[in-house]
Amino acid sequence: VWGPVERLVLGSAGDPTVRFIGSGGGTLTALGQFLLSSGRVKFVLHVAASRSMPMRTERKLSFDAASVLDGAGSRYGPAATLVDFNDILDRGEPFALIAKPCDITAVRNLARLDPRVDEHMRYALAFVCGGASDLT
Repeated sequence: VWGPVERLVLGSAGDPTVRFIGSGGGTLTALGQFLLSSGRVKFVLHVAASRSMPMRTERKLSFDAASVLDGAGSRYGPAATLVDFNDILDRGEPFALIAKPCDITAVRNLARLDPRVDEHMRYALAFVCGGASDLT
């Protein structure tokens, strides 16, 4: 199911706040923050709770560590992370994507057709997905 494994590592965020707020020990949140603060990317594309309907999820661009933390926590299920992905690529800036494994796969497939993906998406980070939840 998972394919070959070369190495399995257990980790968590070093910052206790990130570790507590983020799911899975805040690892992806901490990595997103690091990529921004180190200048490796200009922004992180991820999801966060909708401000108007918190049970829903919306696409988010974060340009600083605090904004990445605002999107921390489990946001499984219906989330249109890639709703405007062409516009993201049109920005022409290096970015990181934090998304569900199926979203990462979709973007990797797009890279076969659109060279901007490999040019601008420097990091693709995925978590173990809990599947789709029912919000009705």
